[in-house]
Parts: sequence; structure tokens; C-alpha cells
Amino acid sequence: MVKYNDDFATEEARKELKSQRKKYWVESLEVGTILYTSWGYDQTNVLFFQVVGRPTEYKVEFREIAANIKEIDFFSGTKSARRDDFIGDVKCSIISENGINCEYGWEYVVVGVDDVFGF
Repeated sequence: MVKYNDDFATEEARKELKSQRKKYWVESLEVGTILYTSWGYDQTNVLFFQVVGRPTEYKVEFREIAANIKEIDFFSGTKSARRDDFIGDVKCSIISENGINCEYGWEYVVVGVDDVFGF
């Protein structure tokens, strides 16, 4: 009987966390917001995106944007976002508790144009 109660509490906590995470993304993704993601195994690829539309409460339109690149060493350096310097087509994604989805996965991070990321 105790296990049932523990499982119920855990499930309720999981649902609450999921709800809070989705609310965070819905409230954070305003037009103009810059996002970034990094991916890669033996190299780090950093990409920046900018929110360009919110057709509904739970959908977001975004485009890839260019980056300022400062090479520090052979195949390493830093990147920072260049607001409104679009290089990709408009893409649309449903907002979930994991952020937005693109071809490189989930969980984009909200950043500012002065934030710098290594690659």
C-alpha cells in the first residue's frame, strides 16, 4: 500500500514538473528571443536561432541566424549570435516541456547577443 502512495506522489510530482517546464518555455519564447543549441560528439557545433513569430500560444516560428566567430586555435574558438542576421528559412515547432524541436534535437537555451559560446 505504501508503494502505491509513493508511486502516486512521484507521478504527481512528475506531472507538476512537466507543467512548470512547459509554462517556462511558453512564457520565455517571445518574438525576438535568441536561442542556441550545441551538438556533436568529437566536435562542438553551436547554432543560434531567433523567434520570429508566435502563431498560437503553443507554437513558435524561428529562423537560424548568423554568428560572430572568433577563431582561437585550430578548429576552436568562440561564437556569439548576430540578431536579425537570418540565414535559414522559417521553421515552426510546437512548444513542449523540453523547449522546441528542430533537426538537431530539443532543449534550446535562451541567450542574449552578448553571450559567447566555445566550439
